[in-house]
Amino acid sequence: MTRDSCCLALLLIVAGGGCTERTPEQHREWDAPIAQQECCDGSGGVALDRDHFLVANDEDGVLRIYRREGGAGPVIRLDVRKFLDLRKKEEPDIEGLTRIGSVIYAIASHSRSSDGDKLKERRRFFALQWDPPRLEPLGRPHDDLLDAMQESTELDGIDLGRKARVNIEGLAATPRGEVLIGFRSPLIGDRALLVPLTNPREVVAGAHPRFAPARHVDLDGGGIRGIEGMNDTYVLASETPNGSPTLRFWTPGKLPGKPLSLPPFLNPEAVVLFPDTGLSEIHLLSDDGNADFGGDEDCKDIDDPGKKRFMRFLVRPRTVE
Repeated sequence: MTRDSCCLALLLIVAGGGCTERTPEQHREWDAPIAQQECCDGSGGVALDRDHFLVANDEDGVLRIYRREGGAGPVIRLDVRKFLDLRKKEEPDIEGLTRIGSVIYAIASHSRSSDGDKLKERRRFFALQWDPPRLEPLGRPHDDLLDAMQESTELDGIDLGRKARVNIEGLAATPRGEVLIGFRSPLIGDRALLVPLTNPREVVAGAHPRFAPARHVDLDGGGIRGIEGMNDTYVLASETPNGSPTLRFWTPGKLPGKPLSLPPFLNPEAVVLFPDTGLSEIHLLSDDGNADFGGDEDCKDIDDPGKKRFMRFLVRPRTVE
């Protein structure tokens, strides 16, 4: 049995019932993980209502809607490759989703190739219209957010060029109709970078992006892996410098709360909050592309979509700090 399959077995044992570990000083409780089918990573996620959530992955350009309860596979699929003008082998690398009313916003990583070259397929910011049960593209994709950031006087002094190794992994709506763009890298000093985009709806209609001053959040040297908010409190998924995953609550203008430690084998990439449970039930979507789940090959190398899966992990904090 490989390390990944051992970790999965341990996760099922720890979270599955009478052996559930509880650590009051860290204010957390675990629920058993839920396997979701057809892709290997939940790189972005957002609740659509109290019963459904939308998932993006960084590989195939298909967005999938899953039920919160019951059923491992998606109930609706939307292929956005044509909308994003992707060529056959191009991967969109979608890393963040958030919702404002009936509009879903999505962002790609904006990362470069291993040689440092710009990749247009990874530089998309776009929107979808959610009119249950229909999900449709809205407006047109925008592909120069980083260039606009570099030109913005509000963000003067922040280097997002080639040497910065930009990697965007989070997107969250604010109560004011803005979206916060969360960077895994670069760090500013040793703090995570959040950039507020103040006019997202206008941007997908063709307007020039506008930004508010950046926020620098102390996550003990980690960047943003995932972010979602409820009112003006945000859940930040991050990682310590040694790679251990953590969760924190953060309210703008205040220091982040104490970290909620997570199992070291969990690889959270998205935070989903449902409207009926809010901050009391946090759904984490995991990147399991390198997991083998007890098989002979990594999930990302499996051809059959029915055998691909990622894990959804529930955290029930005892308090919000």
